[in-house]
Amino acid sequence: MPKYVIVGNSAGGIAAVEAIRSRDKEGTIALVSDEPYPAYSRPLISKYLAGETTEQGMLYRPADFYEIHAVKAYLGKVAVRLDVESRKLHLEGGPALAWEQLLLATGGTPIVPRMEGLDKGGVFTFTTLDDAKKLDSALEPCGRVVVVGGGLIGMSVTEALVKRGIQVTVVELLDRV
Repeated sequence: MPKYVIVGNSAGGIAAVEAIRSRDKEGTIALVSDEPYPAYSRPLISKYLAGETTEQGMLYRPADFYEIHAVKAYLGKVAVRLDVESRKLHLEGGPALAWEQLLLATGGTPIVPRMEGLDKGGVFTFTTLDDAKKLDSALEPCGRVVVVGGGLIGMSVTEALVKRGIQVTVVELLDRV
């Protein structure tokens, strides 16, 4: 049974692994991520979309990070149920991980405003490498993109799109970005 189970493979999850290892060299650690990739820097997905970096260039830690820190990584696995009473985290398709200490470092979920046309396709969020890949594959037939939101992520994707020669319109609720 893993002593520590961490759900999340971004900055919070990776920092937790490093903090645990700085105090506990022997305790077993399992890390679960719904993404199939080793830890990468999410802010660099805009550089990836712009063609300024590769997947390898986005790595947040070396590819052997999990091995170096004796972490059993469940990459590409979705946590589907948490049973607090029995201290088990159930993964889609198995296994169920028992734990002594659990950290949920899953980050946020983008807010997609309810509006007509969302079901028609061509609507993307921009927080993961897979989001960037899906958007990238849809860019060829289009020459224009509307970005909803003028925050950090909206401006980041706008910059990447402009670098790709795409015309961008930014829609923001406030009167400024």
